[in-house]
Amino acid sequence: MKQSVCTLFLLALLPLVSCAQKERDGGPCSYETTYYPAPIILIYPINETSSEVVVTTTLYGQTDTLHFSQEGHEYFLNTELTEMNYKVGDTLAYKIMEITEGSCSPYIKWLTKERYKK
Repeated sequence: MKQSVCTLFLLALLPLVSCAQKERDGGPCSYETTYYPAPIILIYPINETSSEVVVTTTLYGQTDTLHFSQEGHEYFLNTELTEMNYKVGDTLAYKIMEITEGSCSPYIKWLTKERYKK
């Protein structure tokens, strides 16, 4: 009886030991960050307080058209557009982060509200 209790106890610990040896997801992680130009090609109103901003960007030889709201954001507030003085022809920064160390998301892309700086 004593031996079966010890065996059960060891079997219960086995999953904990095997999980401790695996690399865990999450940080800390390091990334190489690159910024690409994303010229504004269109701004159109959605409602009385918000507008959509449409940009183009060329990544890895492929040109694509992106809507700011479809890149995981809400629409631009009209007050933001006025404060930042954004108009067609201005350029936003498209941020690409590629992992260099760790086991976080390996590739993160983000269309920012910041102006692109060379």
